Amino acid sequence: MKAEKNMIPAFTIMELTIAMLISAIVIAFAYTGFGLIHKIYLDFNKKHQQLAVLLKVNELLKKDLARCEVAEAKPDELRLRWNNETVIYTFTPDYLLRTTTETDTFKVKLTAPRLQFEDQEIEQDESAYQLIDDLQFDVYSGSDRLPYHYYKYYSSAQLYLNSYASH
Repeated sequence: MKAEKNMIPAFTIMELTIAMLISAIVIAFAYTGFGLIHKIYLDFNKKHQQLAVLLKVNELLKKDLARCEVAEAKPDELRLRWNNETVIYTFTPDYLLRTTTETDTFKVKLTAPRLQFEDQEIEQDESAYQLIDDLQFDVYSGSDRLPYHYYKYYSSAQLYLNSYASH
């Protein structure tokens, strides 16, 4: 009887072991859930960054083509000229390079550009720029192939001046 009076109220070893086991299970679920959500976030962020690059390429090409007076091309190069400014786009399979006073590199997988003037494919002359009014190429985003198509409208005065300057 004397021993019962000296007992301190506490948890038994078995109760502590069960509490630790339940805590370990909850922590394991939380860690696994965090890992899955983190992976989903990283995938989303990567796709969002790729989409942002594709949208920026589209925006710059549209803007540059709209304001240029002359669009000329070689097989893997596009030169846009207006006033005293020139923008050159260089197409490679792994990136698109935009060169003005500074250079932008867009890391996108793309096909060689298809260049036309008045619905005729331009000749693949490596040395001379040729006037174009139609630019097409495909960009690969993951497993998706996205076609990009741009058209340059010329005024008759621009065409006349360009033909006069080339002769």
